[in-house]
Amino acid sequence: MRESFVFYKSFYDAINLLGEKSQLKLYKSIMKLNFNCCETMTEIEQLCDEIETELKQNRHTFAQFLLIKPQILANFNKYLNGCKGADSGRLGGAPKGNKNAVKNNHKTTPNENEECRMSNENANENENVNVNGVAPTKKQVAEYAEQIARHIDVDMFFEYYGSSNWLDSGGLPINWKQKVIQWANRTTYKPRDATTGGLF
Repeated sequence: MRESFVFYKSFYDAINLLGEKSQLKLYKSIMKLNFNCCETMTEIEQLCDEIETELKQNRHTFAQFLLIKPQILANFNKYLNGCKGADSGRLGGAPKGNKNAVKNNHKTTPNENEECRMSNENANENENVNVNGVAPTKKQVAEYAEQIARHIDVDMFFEYYGSSNWLDSGGLPINWKQKVIQWANRTTYKPRDATTGGLF
């Protein structure tokens, strides 16, 4: 069972858009998914299906989970691969006479005490944000907005984020799916004028 996992600031920012009850439900779901007893990708994907069934009652919570899930699965896969490396070390590394034995000796394989810790610590924070740094297409944005049951002006969205080449102020690729949700929230929920009761 894993003892730790990577939690990104983008997760925190996205979850903060939800109400308190929805936040708690989503945090618990993330913990359940990360601190599970799954030993294969198939098992963790089945657990994802169970969690998604529970979360579908609230489309906003469900949408946030869909954004976070790919990174959790990627990190879990790294964890599994790190465990395979640890198993190789326990078996003594390459057999005698193997020409690659010097490269792949047990000293370079994570030991049992490290328990695959490196797979979480070395996770790339920008993974799955903008795959290969490629901007989404208008069709992808429209389909995603429809999937999470939100309406946005796709052309305006593209003009706004395209003007910065789909990069944030620090020059890193943005999480465009998260931006779709934020954009929809901004255009859907407008503040009321306290004096007239109407929308600004």
